[in-house]
Amino acid sequence: MIGKIVVDSITKRLLQRINSSSIAVLNHADLDELAAYQLKRKRPIAVINFKPTLSGKFPAKGGVILLEAGIPVFDCLEHQEYFPLLKDGMQVSISSGRSLTMRVEDLHLTLPLRMVTLTEAETKWKEGTKNLDQTFLPFAKNTLYYAMQEIKDFAKPLPPLSLTIRMEGRPVIIVVRGKGATEELQFLLPMVRKMNPVFIGVDGGADLLLQQRVIPDIVIGDMDSITDLALQKGRERILHAYMNGFAPGKNRLEELNYPYHLLPYKGMSEDIALLLAYQHGASSIYLVGSHSHMLDFLEKGRMGMGSTVLTRMKVGHLLIDMKGLYPLLHQRKNRKKFQLLLAFTSLPLLFLLLAAGFQLPLSSIWHDLTAWFLQVLSASSSS
Repeated sequence: MIGKIVVDSITKRLLQRINSSSIAVLNHADLDELAAYQLKRKRPIAVINFKPTLSGKFPAKGGVILLEAGIPVFDCLEHQEYFPLLKDGMQVSISSGRSLTMRVEDLHLTLPLRMVTLTEAETKWKEGTKNLDQTFLPFAKNTLYYAMQEIKDFAKPLPPLSLTIRMEGRPVIIVVRGKGATEELQFLLPMVRKMNPVFIGVDGGADLLLQQRVIPDIVIGDMDSITDLALQKGRERILHAYMNGFAPGKNRLEELNYPYHLLPYKGMSEDIALLLAYQHGASSIYLVGSHSHMLDFLEKGRMGMGSTVLTRMKVGHLLIDMKGLYPLLHQRKNRKKFQLLLAFTSLPLLFLLLAAGFQLPLSSIWHDLTAWFLQVLSASSSS
């Protein structure tokens, strides 16, 4: 097996460059489901991971997805110090002579590999499921520790930004590059387009909006997984920085000569987007592709979710999380039930409101009813 490699320590960046004639070289412990599905669509010759593709610490399904798709997966764990030496375009040959190895011709380097089998991947997934209770305790302790450390910061407003996009009194749609984001967005868009919403793309979420022919009003994030096109199309750009002002994406924005706002704040960019909409007076916040539970964060390599807990405490009364709705509506039967419920409930309500002489615009009525239905369904799906 021979091919030129595409290598990156951040898998979501690698996904922008990989193709079917390349070998993907990762540094990604417990490969997550979202990354695996995107790799599956790109169909590389093989995947070589310098960290354990499946550790068994929690049920990471990425390895299973790739192997079921017929994409070979190899772990290269004995010499992780060589990973920084690998560059895009280097030629690698995978050989199974006396032992399984990868030969990097440009470096005259031969490294041992271990093939990940489907049986092993499935076993590790089951092992990870059994280990969830053990994983929960350190995760919860980390979450509570950092929540207590940061609680005073989250009690304060975000630093002021002179945005031209007005959010006050408008629904805000925040799109994050998470599992199920595309399906959630496709479901939501027909219902909210007439509400005059503000669309915020969090890093790669801006590209998901463009794929649905929606121009992001605001692009926010550290700008590591967003394409140049989405950066260009965004009407306003907010670069999320560390509290000391350092922002890895600053050089990229300045090289592209795009104006931006710098926003130093703790937490994830997803949290900052929620706080931004809340602080600028959003009437409601619809969150697409969210990260909301322990497995979401473990797959991202995060050992806790303190900032997300604090953010949801603060903005929860405005928040409609589509992650709780789409699985409910994904099954055809449930979707029909929803459509019938919507038809038989909203039409009489509209009739009564109009007949009673309320001087309310139809768009306002539709907005309130839709938000109410989504909240009811979200509550029912999580109960």
